[in-house]
Amino acid sequence: MYSYPLPAPVLPSPHGHVYYTQFYMLAFALGQALLLWAGYRRGYAWRPWLVLLAASTLAFILGTKLIALPLADWPAILAGQPWPTDPARSVLGGAIAGTLALLALRRWLGFSWHVFDVFALPMCLTLAVQGVGCLLTGCCFGELAEAGPAIRYAPDTLPYLWQLQRGQLAATAAASLPVVPIQLYSLLLYVGVGVVVLATRRRVWPGGSRYLLYLGLVLAGRFVLEYWRDPAGEQVGGATLVLAGVALKQVQWVLLPIALTALGWWTIRIRQLDQMTVATPPLVQPARNLVTVAGLLLLTALLGPGALTLPEVVSVKATLLLVVGMEAACLLRGYQPRVAYLPLALVLLIGVLTSQKAAPDSTRNRYFTFSPAFMQGKYDQDLQEAASSGGCSGGGGPAIRRAYYHRYQVAGGGISYTDADDPDGNRRLFGAEVLMGTERIGYRELDLNGSFLTSDETGHANKSLFDLHLFAERDRVLGNAGTLGIGYRLGFHAGNLGYRADDARDITFTERHMILSPDLMLWIGRRDRFFVQADMGRSVNGLGTIGSTFSLGSGFGQTHGSFAQGGVAFDEARLGITQKATAFVSGNVRLGNSGLWVEPYAATSFSRTHRLSLRLHYRLPVQGSNR
Repeated sequence: MYSYPLPAPVLPSPHGHVYYTQFYMLAFALGQALLLWAGYRRGYAWRPWLVLLAASTLAFILGTKLIALPLADWPAILAGQPWPTDPARSVLGGAIAGTLALLALRRWLGFSWHVFDVFALPMCLTLAVQGVGCLLTGCCFGELAEAGPAIRYAPDTLPYLWQLQRGQLAATAAASLPVVPIQLYSLLLYVGVGVVVLATRRRVWPGGSRYLLYLGLVLAGRFVLEYWRDPAGEQVGGATLVLAGVALKQVQWVLLPIALTALGWWTIRIRQLDQMTVATPPLVQPARNLVTVAGLLLLTALLGPGALTLPEVVSVKATLLLVVGMEAACLLRGYQPRVAYLPLALVLLIGVLTSQKAAPDSTRNRYFTFSPAFMQGKYDQDLQEAASSGGCSGGGGPAIRRAYYHRYQVAGGGISYTDADDPDGNRRLFGAEVLMGTERIGYRELDLNGSFLTSDETGHANKSLFDLHLFAERDRVLGNAGTLGIGYRLGFHAGNLGYRADDARDITFTERHMILSPDLMLWIGRRDRFFVQADMGRSVNGLGTIGSTFSLGSGFGQTHGSFAQGGVAFDEARLGITQKATAFVSGNVRLGNSGLWVEPYAATSFSRTHRLSLRLHYRLPVQGSNR
């Protein structure tokens, strides 16, 4: 009869808890943050680094799941069939797939072999954090303990259920039999490998050597730990395979050659002094960045529902959205607006192709919204210049003034989270948006009668624009019948929001106009029938020309949230803008029964102020939201 002489603590049951998911999300977020910081410390340009990070992350995620599926199921899964609702995972598949992705894209994106080393320490810490979730959940559990440290698990855990099925445990048992805490040993393994990688950070080795050391030590450690893991706790290759008289688990036969190859290659690499190179940041290659993004989008388009969890989808989408937004902004900064439409088109593809499951209707009560945006426009600013004095020579020059022409183009996108009872009822929304672009400021001289003294622009300057917009919205229904509603938005804009020409003699002395701007909104009425809305901080001119708007809107009886509105915008008088009032119309229209919404905006003074903008909103429902 089985007996264990030492005390063994009982870990809580995961029933009613989501330990694995919580620590998986925490590990995922930590890994992304550490990699972003490591890239920043190494001086990598954000655009290629984010592309490589998104590709390796996607490969790692898919690799952990694919390796746990039968090989015969791969063609159907990769062709768009639904994935298992709760797929098994193995870090072995993630390590292989992530390494292959780095090998495939390193040179294409301009990185040296040193980029592999950036992933070593963050991966160790990520796996260690995930190990806590495995320990609390009971997955990947060890065999029955005979001596040494041990743990027991409460009912409804995998160790408890497997021991019950094998007849090792009574149905009335309060906890499982003691098992080897193999998940704790794995966690300590990852921490130990991380310490080794950190301790060798000052060693001058050829690029990629630390990644080989990390990979070899982790896989070799996993090979050893498999001797104490219960076959039922092994997600991949738990069956025993005998080759040349040696009995090992199938997964051990895979781990052993890969670990020996990695460690052997590491030994060879650190002795190759003639291959020592300096880690240099890659050159930015916009075309290759965009081609890679397009390839990732096509790959995700082939994946069926359930391939990625919501946090994984959000992470991949946000990274790709940021990349194409930055590419568009850089093209606009060089004043190549036609070329900028390519990344903007890819932004649209992000919303359509990378969705594993579209929002079937607008009554989903919890959803993320991805919103790529593009806007362009122009407005005028007049500055008075007094007549020059005559000085010793007598009479001065004629009094003139200058008309400054502001032309801007901006691209970017945002993400928001909405928790709503229904489209026209109680709703809470939190969001962030980043916009980048250029503003071209040119001028022509006028006399006091308003006649142009020159036929063409006398000079011009190009300035960069950047807007970080954070906001929160709240809508509420007043009364039981829902005949009246009210809503408001609180937020702010920060960055290079706009420019004004303060010196009429030299356009190069333009001054940053605004670095911080409030964003306030209030509406009252019924969104589906008729409502009145007032805004402050959302103007028609540039990004930072603070103004106010007053508008009327209606959903024309629609209950799915579409609406149109129109009104008047009043811009800040102290800017010297010629037209103080501008008419505008806007709307928010759903395309068919998809999760895609279009928000066009047009404003004009019917004279010297014009603006066009377009936002696309793609809603991705949170799992379990089934209004």
